[in-house]
Amino acid sequence: MNRREVLKAGGLAGLLAAFSEGLVQTTTAQSLDTASSEYLHSVDFGFTGRYSQNALNNLYNPVLGQQPVPLPPHIFLYYHDNKFVKPQEILLTAKPAKYKLDATLHAFGISKRQQYIFKKVGADLQLGFNIGAPVHDDNLTWVFLSAVNVFLQKDEKGREQQLNDFKNHKPTENLRPQNQIVISEGKVDLQVSALGQRKQGLWTKIFGGASAVLNTPIFAALALPSLVKEALSFVNNTLKVLSDQEKLVKVWETKPITFAVHTGASKEDSYNLAQGYWVTIDRQYAVEHDFLAGHSLDIDGQSFNILPDRNPKSQPIDANYLVTYLNLTEEKPSS
Repeated sequence: MNRREVLKAGGLAGLLAAFSEGLVQTTTAQSLDTASSEYLHSVDFGFTGRYSQNALNNLYNPVLGQQPVPLPPHIFLYYHDNKFVKPQEILLTAKPAKYKLDATLHAFGISKRQQYIFKKVGADLQLGFNIGAPVHDDNLTWVFLSAVNVFLQKDEKGREQQLNDFKNHKPTENLRPQNQIVISEGKVDLQVSALGQRKQGLWTKIFGGASAVLNTPIFAALALPSLVKEALSFVNNTLKVLSDQEKLVKVWETKPITFAVHTGASKEDSYNLAQGYWVTIDRQYAVEHDFLAGHSLDIDGQSFNILPDRNPKSQPIDANYLVTYLNLTEEKPSS
């Protein structure tokens, strides 16, 4: 796919193509004091990357500290029957078939340490929620990027741990029929990234033409649907160039992780994905707290706080986490 073809995708792809051809003029970065600049890094967005099998085998190992291979900074946990379940412990019941996947982003919790860093740098959250699925000889990827003002709902004393409530934001809802996410071979890739982008500068231009999600702290939401490998590589490489020029705060710098969605694709050691509530959370917190044993997710109260126990009056945990609902609908064969 050449740049002209990528431009046809519109939105972010068009802006990136224009940037790569020198049509978008970069802005001069604001001066930073040393204490702020130490938190900013060039980032690999990892769209085309993969974790080694060794890393995946060790991801849910209850050990912190030095690891034999680099591990993801977060883990995925399924919330079912009022407890958190590791994906390799999910017993799939869905039969082999094609499934359409839809996602609802409920809330994001940012730790006190990251709040301090974001205030120091003057940053907004850049949240990535990406989905990939093999289709015949290719792999299609849907990239959803959101820019979030993480302090919008923390404007009063005592609300420091108030979650960023996304009001049931459905990034997949407005996909055209030909761009809907259909899992045809029983496996799906999930990638959740969280970065801090400075409030003024180059990243503001990239998100400048995007629409806000009303009544939420998401002030810009972008979607790149159905990207083939070549287009995905182009977007990944161009974003890397951007991050070299205007560095980002690393919260979760990640790569995709593969999940099985039905019994025909599941194996003994595979990560499995079932319909329902999912939490993406700092691996360090999860390991230190026995993978959230005894914790609860406030679904009934719709706050989506993760609580350290089953008392709805308890204070939410201090960690970075995203709460989503993943819906799987079987695609009926056409008659």
